[in-house]
Amino acid sequence: MTVSKPRSVFLLANYFSGATLLTILLSGHPEIVSNGEAMYFDDTDEDRYECTCGRFIDECEFYGAAAAHMRRSDGSGWDRQLFVHAPRFSRNRILRSFLGSWRYESALRDRFITALPGYRRTRDRFMAAQLEFFAHARRISGASIYLDGTKSVRRAQLFARDGRTDMKVLHLIRDGRGFSSSDLKNTPNQTLTASVKEWLGYIAQVDRFTQAFPSVPVLIVRYEDLCRATEKTLRTIYEFIGVPYQPAGAGIMDGAHILGNRMRKGFSGAIVEDTSWKEKLDPGTQALLTSRTKRQLERFGYI
Repeated sequence: MTVSKPRSVFLLANYFSGATLLTILLSGHPEIVSNGEAMYFDDTDEDRYECTCGRFIDECEFYGAAAAHMRRSDGSGWDRQLFVHAPRFSRNRILRSFLGSWRYESALRDRFITALPGYRRTRDRFMAAQLEFFAHARRISGASIYLDGTKSVRRAQLFARDGRTDMKVLHLIRDGRGFSSSDLKNTPNQTLTASVKEWLGYIAQVDRFTQAFPSVPVLIVRYEDLCRATEKTLRTIYEFIGVPYQPAGAGIMDGAHILGNRMRKGFSGAIVEDTSWKEKLDPGTQALLTSRTKRQLERFGYI
């Protein structure tokens, strides 16, 4: 008898691209559970992060049940080797970059990690903890699919190579000019050049992923379509995922345990596209952005 793999969907999206909105909408489906960004990025993240249920995650009933195995053995807090987006193999800067960056994904790197007992144990312990968290989340919510909203390409690489879940990917993208406007507004000391590089760079990350794992289905979703044609876009996503359509109705945040940006705390269900970039960016800046990102704007149907 063939035992089916647990189902997972990974949401890959740049910052300021509507990932929290899409996570909220999809997590409202009875077959899908998600915690958005779910876990810490690094050691600088605060210990007491507030969940959408109104409690800190170390007091949240959901996290207490789903992630109890990710706490330190002495009960003093979260295990920063497990309660993170991706494992940390080394404190050496060069090795850490090679082993942890999305850029170097290859069978060679995986063989390197496997060949060294310490690194192999780190990877295997991390993956076992993540898979257990997914299983607990599905069981608690009664869902059949875990939606990983961390947006981490490196994390998606680990799961794709691990192969123990039936995995699909949503690539959520926003018009690069709108992204840059939000990036410049919200990122201290950000420059236009750096913002363009960030937008193009994340697309390159996802492209590298799809090239490395051609067997993993990927669906491109535009933020603008999600806002302007929500029902049609959700129908497309649900068909891709393999669940029946269900409208995003009132009470969508009831029982949600989502980590992410500030909109997760006060989402009313009203979907309003952020088009402020068209007024905030002067014509010259818009023209410059269009010129620097033209090829990808054309690729994704923005011009």
